[in-house]
Amino acid sequence: MSFLCPRCGRTSYHPEDEKEGYCGACHDYTALKAGDVLRIRHWGSDDLWCICAVQLASTNGQSLALRVVEGALRTANGGLMTGAIAVNIDPQQGTVTEVLTGTELVVEGRV
Repeated sequence: MSFLCPRCGRTSYHPEDEKEGYCGACHDYTALKAGDVLRIRHWGSDDLWCICAVQLASTNGQSLALRVVEGALRTANGGLMTGAIAVNIDPQQGTVTEVLTGTELVVEGRV
């Protein structure tokens, strides 16, 4: 198993780094985990921020199940999402995408 840092894109194969979401290159805990609170919105929009809590995170913190705490996410097809939102993070491309609609997101972490 390996841990790909969402900040710098480097890979660590140390099991404790993956478990803790720690990046030896960044010298910081960079992976998102359950309980973190994020602000998200449709990329390129001036929409109000949708406040979400991370409910589940993959071991590398790059696949997330979010619970909407406040607001709604406007998707690329014009719909609104409330309740639960699934997200994938691609640190190599520098993108965050909502899974069901493919909506590219802006994310501000750990608010």
